[in-house]
Amino acid sequence: MVTTLDNNSLRIMSFFQDKTKVVPSNLIINKTTYIFTVNKNDIQKAIGKNAENVKFYQVNIKKML
Repeated sequence: MVTTLDNNSLRIMSFFQDKTKVVPSNLIINKTTYIFTVNKNDIQKAIGKNAENVKFYQVNIKKML
């Protein structure tokens, strides 16, 4: 199965990478949710201390992570 990413998905993934310093391997977009897949060694870094990265995205993107 081949997955293609459009420009919007690439911009969202780039925004995620800029904030968390973690490279997402994929992005799943639902109507109200973004799901980023990352290496299991980077999960804690992606979430951030006290979930600060998750909270940042929920406020700025207005979607659940």
